[in-house]
Amino acid sequence: MGEAESPEYDVTDWVSSISYSENITWENNDDAIASNCVLSVIYDEDALPIEMTEKTWLDGTPVRIYQGDRRIKKELWIPIFTGVVRGVPSTTEYSRSETKARMLNVTCVDRAEKYLNSVVTARAYETETDVGKAAVETAIEWMYLDRREIMIGYQDYAIAHTQSQLVDVEVLKGVFQILFTVGKKPKFNGEGFLVAADTDLDKPPIRRYQNKDHIVEIRREQILSSVNNSVRLLGIDDELTAVVESTKRLAHGNITSGFFEDEVRHRVYFSENDGKENQGRRAKNTYLANERISSIGAFFGEGLRWAPNIEDDGFTVFWGQVVFNTGYDPAVRATLTGLWAASQAIILLGWLGVVPDWIVAIAQATGTAAMIGMILSMTEVGHVYWEVHGQPFQNVYQQLCSTAQLSGILTEDIKEIELRNDWLYDIGYMRARAKELLRRELIKGWSYQIHMIDDPFIEVDDIIEIESMKFYITSIRKNLLRPGDGKMICTAWRIA
Repeated sequence: MGEAESPEYDVTDWVSSISYSENITWENNDDAIASNCVLSVIYDEDALPIEMTEKTWLDGTPVRIYQGDRRIKKELWIPIFTGVVRGVPSTTEYSRSETKARMLNVTCVDRAEKYLNSVVTARAYETETDVGKAAVETAIEWMYLDRREIMIGYQDYAIAHTQSQLVDVEVLKGVFQILFTVGKKPKFNGEGFLVAADTDLDKPPIRRYQNKDHIVEIRREQILSSVNNSVRLLGIDDELTAVVESTKRLAHGNITSGFFEDEVRHRVYFSENDGKENQGRRAKNTYLANERISSIGAFFGEGLRWAPNIEDDGFTVFWGQVVFNTGYDPAVRATLTGLWAASQAIILLGWLGVVPDWIVAIAQATGTAAMIGMILSMTEVGHVYWEVHGQPFQNVYQQLCSTAQLSGILTEDIKEIELRNDWLYDIGYMRARAKELLRRELIKGWSYQIHMIDDPFIEVDDIIEIESMKFYITSIRKNLLRPGDGKMICTAWRIA
C-alpha cells in the first residue's frame, strides 16, 4: 500500500475544489461504496509535471486526497480518500465567458467499487477458526490484497460449524457476512486500508464537545418511511438434530419359498444404496405390518419376524432382515424317505419268497404313499407378502431463529426486518445480537443533520458527543475549496 506501479504526481495546484461525500454501508442493503468525490480540475495542457487533460484522468487512475492547510507541511496532511477515477471526465469545450477557465469534472469512487461484481466460491474454513482470520484470508485470496493493506485482527469469535464457506457471493459481501457475527463490517478507510468498522452503539465517542462552539446547526430531519420495530435474526445450529417423520411404510416385498427350506432370510435396506448402510435412509421404531402368508403357511408355516440391525446409538436402523420360518421339520423328509426305502426292501424280499404276499401288498401301498407325499411336499411353494413400517429421520443442522420485538405493539403494527447469517450458531448469542439490531433499527427514526466545523478525523460509523447528546454518524458531506469555509454536514442518528 502506498507504492504505486506508476509515478505519483502532486496536482494540488490544479484542483480548485472537491465535493466529498461518505455514506454508511451495509445498512439493510448491499451498498458497499463508502465514499466518492468529484474533483474540479483546471484544464491545462502545459501543466507540469503532467498535463491536466482527459489523458491524465483515465478510468481506473488511482487517486488519493489529503486534507490540510498550506501553513503546515504536506506530510502532516490527513488522507481522507483513496480510490480510482471512474468513467470519463466531463469538460466545457466552449463558453461565451472569456474569464471562465476551462475545467475538468472528475468523478472518483473508493476501492470497494472494484469488488462489487466479483462473485466467488471461497474455500471452506474449519471449526475453531477465528472469524477475523477468515475475513483476512478471504481478502488476501479473493480480493488479492496484501496483508499490509488489511487492518483486521482476531475478533474472539470462533467458527463452530464443521466447515463454513462462502458460496456464489460477492467477495466484499462475503467478508461482511463473516464480520457481521461480531457487529462489524468491512470498508476502506481514507488511507485505502481494509478495516473492520465497529457498529457498536455503546463504543466511546471519537469527539466530545463540551459546548456548541464548533456547531453551526443541529436539525432533526423528517423520516418518511416507517421504522422497523421487530428484528428476526436467523442462523444455523452447529450440532446435528434428528428430525423424525411420522410412521410410514419403509419397504415391502414378497418371499417365495419351497417346503424343504426351513428358514428364509431376506435383507432389507431403506434406500437404493444396498450394501452401503451408512449412506442409506435412517429409521427408528421399525416393525412388520400387514404380512400375509399363503400356501405353506396355511398348513405348515409358523410366521414372519423382523430382525433390525440397530446401530450403536441404540435406535438408528439402516437395514434389517425379514425372517420367514416355514415350519418345515427335517424329520418329515427323513421319515418319508425311510418309509419308501423300507417298502422297497420288503418288496424285494417278497420277490425272493421270504415275505408273505400280504406284507408285500402293505409295503407297496406304504411306498406309494411315501413317494406321493415326497412329491407333493417337494412341489409345495409358499408365498409371503411383507411390509416394514417405521419412523424415518434425518440428522440436519437446524435453522435457528431469534426475534427481538418492541413490546406493547399490536400485531397489525409490526414492521419486521429479517436478517440471515449462516455463520451464527449460538442461540443465546443470537438473542443478544437481535436486541442490538432492534435498538439500531429504532434509533433510525431519530435522524439529525449537523452543520459543524470540519474535522477530518471524524468518519462514518463514528460516535460524537455534543454536550449531553450522542450521535452515530451515517454520512458526511463537505466541499473542499481554496480558500475553504471549514464546514461539513453530518447526518446522524441520535442514540442518547
